[in-house]
Amino acid sequence: MPAPSRLARLYAWADQHRTALTWAWGALWAAFVALIDIASVGLGTNATVPWLLLAASALTAPMFAVRLKHPALALGLAWLNAILQMATLSVVAFMSSVSILLTLFSVSRHAEGRTRKAATASVPVGAAIASGYLTLATLVQPALQQNALHSPGYSRVIWQGEVAYLMFVSFALGCAWLAGQLMRSRDSYRASRTQTREAQREAQRQRERTDLARDLHDVLAHSLSVMISLTDGVRIGTPDLPERSRQALDEVSDTGRQALGDVRSFLARLRAEQPDELSATTVEQLCERMRTAGLDVALSTTGRAPELATPGYAATVRILREALTNALRHGDTTQPVQLLLDWGETITLQVSNARLLASALAGDSRGMPGHWGLTGMQERAQSAGGTLSVSQTPTTWTIIARLPRHADAAAAPIAEEHA
Repeated sequence: MPAPSRLARLYAWADQHRTALTWAWGALWAAFVALIDIASVGLGTNATVPWLLLAASALTAPMFAVRLKHPALALGLAWLNAILQMATLSVVAFMSSVSILLTLFSVSRHAEGRTRKAATASVPVGAAIASGYLTLATLVQPALQQNALHSPGYSRVIWQGEVAYLMFVSFALGCAWLAGQLMRSRDSYRASRTQTREAQREAQRQRERTDLARDLHDVLAHSLSVMISLTDGVRIGTPDLPERSRQALDEVSDTGRQALGDVRSFLARLRAEQPDELSATTVEQLCERMRTAGLDVALSTTGRAPELATPGYAATVRILREALTNALRHGDTTQPVQLLLDWGETITLQVSNARLLASALAGDSRGMPGHWGLTGMQERAQSAGGTLSVSQTPTTWTIIARLPRHADAAAAPIAEEHA
């Protein structure tokens, strides 16, 4: 297979170091915000930079670093940032205010439940508080210093300024919130389209499997049935056959019946007529159905599973389904299957199953990964942009799949290891 391009390797490296890169970006943004805000109050002059302003600028680093994974914390930091700015009563930190708008956009786009409601409520509440602060800092406080607060008509200026500030801040916060909602709708639409296309592809694959099963049944099953019937007819209808010939016919008949049973089992699997093994849609449901079928599955998970529409999740479930089905059919069901699943930035699936002792001692190749649908699992991992490796010992076999959590399907190298 062709080696991945430099761009693909760069994306893979960035995905592995996503957290560190996010914090680095947040730190750079915080430094930029601090530089601009300090300049806005008099860089190179005798103006005093309030330490609260520096603290507000420093908060932009964690705000940006946690806004995707912890939107509630990011929203709280944005409010703290605004409070620190207002506590100065002398400056308007432009870049820190822009950071608050960007955080509100991100929270509105990604947050769920109470955090999403809190982001919505932050628009009118924040507009009212910010407009009051701006009126106090730019109109009321200068008037008090100049003893002009009670001048004729000044109360009207304050009222007009309050209304203007309220409209401006409401517009800014509302645009940030609305943009987040629009992006959220776009994300939902894309996820729905991805899920629909996946369902259509699955339906098309199922139709092809059904057609193939029907054709195989018409050719193989019918031919084997005719062969068995003719063999039995010759053996029963000819009582004076030599013993060696009768043994040969018995062997042909038994072999034909065994082959017919294997063909019917394969066709049933091809048509997905075994819901306990092939119809589960989640990892938990799949493990429970396998336990019902007689396979002890010891499940250990870390992290939080992604949405069902992601290619990484779908490929994980299908690879796991194939691995557990093979363990049920060919492995030692008296021993538990060890299933380790890490829902990290790179989904890691490890399935370890005991081989049948008799087959292992006899050196039987049955149940080895090459005969257990390894090619299909490799193709599923590759279609999701991941890798799949296999290792085996005389008593166990292990499959390890690594799939990207967020990336769309992309070509990736497939690794195969033999211990």
